[in-house]
Amino acid sequence: MRICYDNKPSQNSAPDLRGNVFSWHEIEARLDAVIAKRVDAIIEAALAEIATRQPEPPDPGLLAQIEAAVAVGAVPTAMPR
Repeated sequence: MRICYDNKPSQNSAPDLRGNVFSWHEIEARLDAVIAKRVDAIIEAALAEIATRQPEPPDPGLLAQIEAAVAVGAVPTAMPR
């Protein structure tokens, strides 16, 4: 496939085996479409994987540390006004 710059055959362009002549704009649009499809597929796969993950149970030791800090006043339980 050769590329033409203005959709007209010239020395820098020639029809491909099917007789099509492509401009840079057509090639860019086709590449954008292929890239968009692949990005969409990657995003869909990532979202499907995230949706199937099970959340990890909270760490009981960490929860106890937070409760102890709140009990002694080391952590404010409400924002001051």
